[in-house]
Amino acid sequence: MVIRIIDHVQTHSTYKDGEVIYRLVRDALRAGDVVTLSFAEIKSIPSAFVNAALVKLLEEFKLDYIQSRLKIVDSTRHINRLIKDRFYFAANDDRRAAAG
Repeated sequence: MVIRIIDHVQTHSTYKDGEVIYRLVRDALRAGDVVTLSFAEIKSIPSAFVNAALVKLLEEFKLDYIQSRLKIVDSTRHINRLIKDRFYFAANDDRRAAAG
């Protein structure tokens, strides 16, 4: 399944925008689909969008599952780095909470 962000939200700058994308990705992952998330025509996004659209997936799915089923395409180096950093931070925060 291919999800082009610009086909589903007018902006890509708020947590609320990210929630729209989250529901689409979550439903596809629940169905066992491989999701290709396209950032075509998007140059940058805030962390709030990434938190809502992608990091929130960790509430339901393991990071390994997300990584094996979610493909990011048409992205910039900045967006890739932000996504990677937010997942890394969230995963490590979860480990610290489990250890404490």
